[in-house]
Amino acid sequence: MYTALDINNYLVSRIGEQGTKTKRQKLLYFAQAWHLAWYGAPLFVDEIRAWENGPVVESVWRNHRTENSESIDQPTINHMQAILDYYGDMTGSRLSDLTHEQDPWVQAYQNGTGKNSIISQDSMFGFYSLQAEGPIRPETTELKEISDDEFLTALEEINERLAGVDAILMDR
Repeated sequence: MYTALDINNYLVSRIGEQGTKTKRQKLLYFAQAWHLAWYGAPLFVDEIRAWENGPVVESVWRNHRTENSESIDQPTINHMQAILDYYGDMTGSRLSDLTHEQDPWVQAYQNGTGKNSIISQDSMFGFYSLQAEGPIRPETTELKEISDDEFLTALEEINERLAGVDAILMDR
């Protein structure tokens, strides 16, 4: 699992100067929310808090440095691309307005204790997993490289499990 700073660094590498701090904060929120909805697990470990202008990852808000994001794996890159494809053309202000229309921020900010209330992963999961509209979930098929020996061992195991099946099928 990543930190929000890892994901923010990837966003900076992708959207550069057009990605204001506010826009990146909202993209982090949507990336986390959709990751929870699609995979049942968080994308990053950091908490997201409800601030007046929408969700904020405080550790990223206070950190002004960016680093190389080479450590992001391909499934995460695919996930982030889906988020950018859907939300990437929106301004930070529009993304903030969008979060204000949705239950996770409303519950945490307006119904909670106000600024700095944690937006729970459960509320994000519950809300986004029920949404009919949103980013297109990326394919998650990954091919694992294996050695020739591992391949032959797996093939032998399959042949052992299927031994005699051909005779049964021939009798039908």
